[in-house]
Amino acid sequence: MLFHGVKVDQRKHFCKFILRSHETKNLSVHFSSVTNDGKLLKNPDTSGSGYLTIPLAITSQYPNALEYFSAVLDGVGREYVSSIELAPADVFFATHFSKQALPAVVQKRNDISYSFDPNEDVLYVSNASNPSQSQNFSLTTKLNDIIEWISSGNETKGKLVVKYNFQGKESCGKAPRGIISGLPAGWLCEQQGSASYGQDKIQGEWKCEGPEKTKDKARKAIEKFYKGLNHVEIN
Repeated sequence: MLFHGVKVDQRKHFCKFILRSHETKNLSVHFSSVTNDGKLLKNPDTSGSGYLTIPLAITSQYPNALEYFSAVLDGVGREYVSSIELAPADVFFATHFSKQALPAVVQKRNDISYSFDPNEDVLYVSNASNPSQSQNFSLTTKLNDIIEWISSGNETKGKLVVKYNFQGKESCGKAPRGIISGLPAGWLCEQQGSASYGQDKIQGEWKCEGPEKTKDKARKAIEKFYKGLNHVEIN
């Protein structure tokens, strides 16, 4: 068993220790903060991957957790850090997502949790009052879409499945690439399965979800996105 110690802040005697077994390549990660009660806080591993989760109990002590723990990410390796839990007031939100911080009314909610995956560059938002509700957001997401998703947490959700199958160079040349744009606030689309992109064939499927009250607007936005193209089914 090999012992690794990474000192994060010597002034506050705050350290992170990693125990790594070279035989199994398993990680046992602990945090120790002797500034408070000196207890050892075990890695919560919220991802279930066996790798490092930096918990909110620690990240909430710093205004910019990602910057503060950048030495850990570089030293340990991002591939070993599966999740960084974030406080809603973290600078992370003002740095990304339209360069805006979360509004105070959202920051005060204690039923919403945030965690960042540094490998996928994705923010995961969960609603504790509805455990089945969780959504991931890329760093290019507009802040209003995140706020709308949080605000509509207890509202009825609408769903749309979009299947596209373009054949021939002419159709494929006109087909838009990338995620569906122009959707109402709170609506998000995720690719289902693997998509096929080629000169003569483009095929795939989107699953879109958002507030039921704006489902018709979402349908019209999808129709506009694929305007002039056949072989698009919206159900």
